[in-house]
Amino acid sequence: MGHKDVRPAIEEITALPLEKRYTWRVASALKWAFADFEGLSVVADRRTLCQEDLDKLVDLLRVRPIQFCMFLAALFGEARMEKLISSSVEQVKTLRANRRKALGREPELGESRPSGRTGAGELGRSGNSHSGRLASRIGCAKCRIW
Repeated sequence: MGHKDVRPAIEEITALPLEKRYTWRVASALKWAFADFEGLSVVADRRTLCQEDLDKLVDLLRVRPIQFCMFLAALFGEARMEKLISSSVEQVKTLRANRRKALGREPELGESRPSGRTGAGELGRSGNSHSGRLASRIGCAKCRIW
């Protein structure tokens, strides 16, 4: 807005109901984006997409975590943003570890093991004994996917 008087714009924004504001649009988009989140579907995509398509996803998502942190920092302040993000990361780690433990699974490639070592092998390798390409890549209760 440069050196212009922002009061009229602020007054206009103030008069808007929550559902018409930018912050609502972002929060609502996230709500609908993750409304039916299913981790197994993401794992199936990761293991079955060609490298070119995976690269497209990486390009699409590369700056989204930064943008989300910037959104939270602008809305709540840096300290609360950091607390929300750090807490969320720890909760995901705990949920995934508990899920793997309940299913008797080892961490996947790149995930921390209790000793701090990472898994060996290639990305997408499930380590199961199923026959058939799709079954072995997607897995079942015995497979090492989450």
